Amino acid sequence: INILVLGTFVSNTAVSYYDLATKLTAMLQMPFNIFNQVYYPKASKEKNIKAILQVVLKAIIISLAVYVCGVLLGKYVVIYYAGENMLPAFEVFVVFSLILPINTLSHNFGNCVLIAFDKIREFNYTVYFPALIYAVLMLILMYFELVTIMNVTILFVFYVFLIGLLRSYFVLKVARKL
Repeated sequence: INILVLGTFVSNTAVSYYDLATKLTAMLQMPFNIFNQVYYPKASKEKNIKAILQVVLKAIIISLAVYVCGVLLGKYVVIYYAGENMLPAFEVFVVFSLILPINTLSHNFGNCVLIAFDKIREFNYTVYFPALIYAVLMLILMYFELVTIMNVTILFVFYVFLIGLLRSYFVLKVARKL
């Protein structure tokens, strides 16, 4: 949706900057997504919330380090692979890649706790409610002609943050009951 909105309301250049930023972030996110898929069976079988929280904390610390490295090296990666004319994508990447630690927490809490502990209703709520908020805020941006590459990026990071916040809340509820 973001690329469609940017292409419609901003420019194709904005789409290319946003697309590059998302691809660089996806590259950095990949090991954490794979880890989540590998760790899920163990977390689901053992249902040890303290162990899961320790693993997630370590993964978040690593993802923060990856974010810092991405910010420090990202400009050079953009120049090397995409050229200096794509350098404005770096600013978008710095903001967009904030989703690295948030997604690390969110994916692990969603799969390794909420799904593993049969909290399907809560998991679904963390998907649908933020999506509704995101859609309303995007419509507001469009209505008031406030669509910019940075506003769309910030809105997406907020959307991911809201998912992480809600999942953290529900995980705390699960942990208190154990």
